Amino acid sequence: RAAYLAMGQTREKKAFDYLRERVGDRQMPLSIRGHLLLGLAESVQWLGEGQRNDARERLESVLQEGDERVQLAAARALGSLGERAALGPLQGLAKRVTHQFESDVLRIVKGLESKSPGSSDKRLETLETKIRKLEHELTTLTSRARKDAE
Repeated sequence: RAAYLAMGQTREKKAFDYLRERVGDRQMPLSIRGHLLLGLAESVQWLGEGQRNDARERLESVLQEGDERVQLAAARALGSLGERAALGPLQGLAKRVTHQFESDVLRIVKGLESKSPGSSDKRLETLETKIRKLEHELTTLTSRARKDAE
């Protein structure tokens, strides 16, 4: 089961491609399919916006399936993906599922709503700033080492 989740964490585009192709496999046991959906969400954390959108759209399509357990697994994967663009489909799902699953879906919606738009952009900007500072420190230390060696 966890193999699909682990595959998604490998940071390999091949893993994304493999998982993406299996999202619609309804013959797969539910316990395994949930891990596949989460693996797909994990696999795009390191890929570009196009792959993120593709994964979001595929996961949103699973929200339309008849089995609420599969729908909930897809909702959890969308929550893990962290894309605010999925709010509409998730809010729609919350209105369609039984009371048993409604609170779970609403918790995922609330989590996505609390994410500020562009939060990943801010995180990227922070990391870029840290890299620039480290590059500057490395250059300074290299200069000092050269001067000390002379």
